[in-house]
Amino acid sequence: MIDAAPGPATPLEAFRAALDALTATFTDDRRDVGARLRPVIAGNTELQERSALKRAKLAEAVTDALHKRGVSEPTASLAAELGIRAFCDAFDQWADPAGKQTLTELTRHTLDELRAALVALGWSSSTRTCPPGLVHQGSSTRTSGGGGVGRAPGVGVDQGERGLGLFDLGQMAELGG
Repeated sequence: MIDAAPGPATPLEAFRAALDALTATFTDDRRDVGARLRPVIAGNTELQERSALKRAKLAEAVTDALHKRGVSEPTASLAAELGIRAFCDAFDQWADPAGKQTLTELTRHTLDELRAALVALGWSSSTRTCPPGLVHQGSSTRTSGGGGVGRAPGVGVDQGERGLGLFDLGQMAELGG
């Protein structure tokens, strides 16, 4: 799905398009399953660990797909982590049976909030200023210098309760290809 994004799309735009396609498959009947699944995962350490592993594997797959689009580190892994976090946070909200918004709407909103957080950290696309170590080039951000900083995992057992058990890793891996 990421590889189908238009060439000039930024890494987050490419991932957003893939997330839109994926989240459109989450219908209201799946919302009920998610609501029942959340407390089960939250109450079971092994399920939390499994969910965290799925999240890490998904971030790896998305990072790889962004690398294939020519996105370098740490931009690819940061975009992957932001998109995954947006999805997981939105899923938590969506799984609330009282919720009325679609998962697509919630994921878009959450991703927008995370982008706003980047601005609060000092990054601005309008002024083309970036945090130290990143150089903004056209519509994508690249690592300055040689080596890149590597990927911060951003995955902990405490994040595993986000409901990732509702879908399988194969379905999510389609985001990358």
